[in-house]
Amino acid sequence: MMGAMTIAEVALALILVAGAGWLVQSFARLRHTDPGFATTGRLVVDVRPSPQSVRTPDQTLAWTRSLFDRLHALPGVTGVGSTLSFPLRGQLDGSVFVQFKGEAFDPVQPMGARQRLVSPGFFDAMGVPLVGGRDFTPDDRQNTEPVVIVNREFVKRYLRGRDPLRAAFAFGYPNVDAGTLRTVVGVVGDVRYRSIAEEAEPSFYLPQGQFPFPRQTVVIATKLADATALAPSVRKEIVNLEPQLGFDVDTLSRFVASTLVRQELGMVLMLLFGATALVLAAVGVYGVIAYASAQRRSEIATRLALGATPTQVFWLMMRRGQGLAVTGVAIGLAIAYAGGRGVSSLVYGLRASDPLVLTSATLVVALITSVATALPARRASRLDPVLALRGD
Repeated sequence: MMGAMTIAEVALALILVAGAGWLVQSFARLRHTDPGFATTGRLVVDVRPSPQSVRTPDQTLAWTRSLFDRLHALPGVTGVGSTLSFPLRGQLDGSVFVQFKGEAFDPVQPMGARQRLVSPGFFDAMGVPLVGGRDFTPDDRQNTEPVVIVNREFVKRYLRGRDPLRAAFAFGYPNVDAGTLRTVVGVVGDVRYRSIAEEAEPSFYLPQGQFPFPRQTVVIATKLADATALAPSVRKEIVNLEPQLGFDVDTLSRFVASTLVRQELGMVLMLLFGATALVLAAVGVYGVIAYASAQRRSEIATRLALGATPTQVFWLMMRRGQGLAVTGVAIGLAIAYAGGRGVSSLVYGLRASDPLVLTSATLVVALITSVATALPARRASRLDPVLALRGD
């Protein structure tokens, strides 16, 4: 019974240690995954106009230009832009169907894309690369040619080798509105919007000048080594522009790090569970070998009295613990591999057959159980046969 429990403890320890290893790897990969934009040297300002400050579209554009001019004038600022739905915020952006000019709409396999609103300068302020064409400008207004910028994934999935700068498409949901036909004037890099763990979706961007939005998230790029040093000046300029305006200021790097808190917490908890399981497995193995030594005290004393060396007795007891450990490790590896394959789609970058994780987990468990076995085995090998036999 004790042997079976010890085998189960060793198997559980290996499963949890492997799980912790996978989560550590997943978190490390997430932290080094390119979200599609630069995270350092940038401030993020959430602007929330009060209900009393209702503005017309023209007034919204004029107010935004005034805010941008004030922020551009601050020392160290290199770029300013804004958007209605900011990456990784979980904010809902438009999900629509698109139909290219001259092509029929296929209701069976419709082309879907994300619709997002940005101001001129947003891509530059965010560090999103402009792959081709041009960025939006203040001249992209409601009375000028309707234009749109698409991302790489949009080009890759829907244009298939065609020149994107010669394309035009309409969009809408649940039906495409022919009146929304727009010309593609630029292509930008892919940005991960839903989460860092999820690939970018086909997306297109509309200019604020043609779709004014009052509530916005402003991004301020700076050449200062510490972007937080600019925060007081930014707050002052916003208050001077509109004292009643609600807003929050944060660094983009801190915001991105905050989106990984859940993954980090899961990693820490799994490490704690793995460490606890290792302790339980070590205690179990130690208890089994110590109990076996006590039960076989007379046998061990007789062996020593008849000429067995302490080393032979030591390895006699070690084999018992090693047998339990090997059985537990084998069972744990099988369960860990099967479980890893089952959850691989739920954990970013998880590979159930990763030899580094499985080998490391096996070595850690084997080392701990070997130490737990060696302590009582060493004590048994040092038994004084005369005292032991006299006591019996």
